[in-house]
Amino acid sequence: MRGLTWPERALAATAAAALALSAFVAWSWAGRPEPTFEPQAEGERVPATVGALRSAEPPDEALRSWFGVSEPLTLVPESLPETDLDLMLEGVFVDADPSRSSALIAADGVVERYFPGDEVASARLLQVHGNLVVIRRGGESEALRFPRLNRLTEKGSDSVDSQPRRQ
Repeated sequence: MRGLTWPERALAATAAAALALSAFVAWSWAGRPEPTFEPQAEGERVPATVGALRSAEPPDEALRSWFGVSEPLTLVPESLPETDLDLMLEGVFVDADPSRSSALIAADGVVERYFPGDEVASARLLQVHGNLVVIRRGGESEALRFPRLNRLTEKGSDSVDSQPRRQ
């Protein structure tokens, strides 16, 4: 095996230096905090301490270009009244894009898949969440929950045994 000639070594060193320089430039553009200077004496400036380093923008702003912007969550109020329609929630498919979420709802014994905006019985499906769907009927929002969750969340319900079962 022969060693590298001096032109090959020079090329490898140049490539390594170019890689290091590009990494430095990328790190600088990624929002690395710039050191600030605090005046110490008359007109004299010295680098601030590490604890005094400040970024021009908050860390989440600096990382926004890497990770994007999240949409605000739409929270469902706990006080949303339960619908009295003869519907049964059989399943949900929750997607990061709310318009692509869907629900399996049984009406008159027939299970169908509904998307937000679809008509369900005499209501319109508004939102699909992991544990319930929100429908609008007569201008009012109502919740349709899974049947088992309805029994467990009713106040004073005795459908859940308070005593552990014996085996």
